[in-house]
Amino acid sequence: KKCDFSQYRGIVIAHGTDTLAYTASLLTLALSKVEIPVFLVSSQLPLNQEGANGNENFRRSVELICAGIHSGVYVVYRNEDGRCFLHHGGHLVSSGDYSNDFYSRDAVCLGEVSKVMEGECSRAAMHLNQWTEELKRDKICSQRNGNGIDLSRMGELKSDVLCIEPYVGLNYQQIVLNKEIRAVIHGLYHSATACIGGTNEEQKSEYSMLPFLMRCREARIPVIVTPCPNEAAYASGVWMMEAGAVPVYGMTKEMVYVKTLLAGVLGYPNEKLCSFLKEDVCGE
Repeated sequence: KKCDFSQYRGIVIAHGTDTLAYTASLLTLALSKVEIPVFLVSSQLPLNQEGANGNENFRRSVELICAGIHSGVYVVYRNEDGRCFLHHGGHLVSSGDYSNDFYSRDAVCLGEVSKVMEGECSRAAMHLNQWTEELKRDKICSQRNGNGIDLSRMGELKSDVLCIEPYVGLNYQQIVLNKEIRAVIHGLYHSATACIGGTNEEQKSEYSMLPFLMRCREARIPVIVTPCPNEAAYASGVWMMEAGAVPVYGMTKEMVYVKTLLAGVLGYPNEKLCSFLKEDVCGE
């Protein structure tokens, strides 16, 4: 909080791959008013092992800083096919099972952007104007659409957000809502649905989400369902929202989680939490 960021052209943070998307999302929000670029650098293998991508990820990150990339939080990562991508930190999703690759919805392949990063930093700078204009069109560098977060207001993060993923046989009665839980984030199936039940009897069972939503409402715990558009395509989505679920759409699950964490640190009440999740802070 007390760092004088004006003394630096950029920051490089070494980070593991396991929780990379979560930290990238958190820093995108927390550093949204910092006026220099911040890069998170990872490697899928130890750096001294053949085939490790960490050295290239680091080199390209430094070159981007030297080239004068706009302020924001970024991740540079080379996938297994050899292509290296620049990611908006707030758009990165966790690597999938059986994969060492990372993706985001608007990633830019560095090898396809004027081949800027193939040479020295000085050579990269020669193409900077053309390259940054291309990145602007891809919205990678447009991380200042919103109001930003005042870093000085942030306190210590707490583990008070419960995340639930739907699966066949999920028994909601086994979920304990203790007093430490401030909010629940409930993932959904591909069609923005969860188990609700068709008949009245099914909707009262331990496998239906509706009684769980009622318990949360009685405990004044907001339940965020994501990804879910405001207008659900199926009846189960309508029933969820009628029972009090808060739909959030357009952000990664990692971003929804850390943004909910930050809302608690900033002292937002439940009503403000819901509006904060739908507020554009930094192009997330």
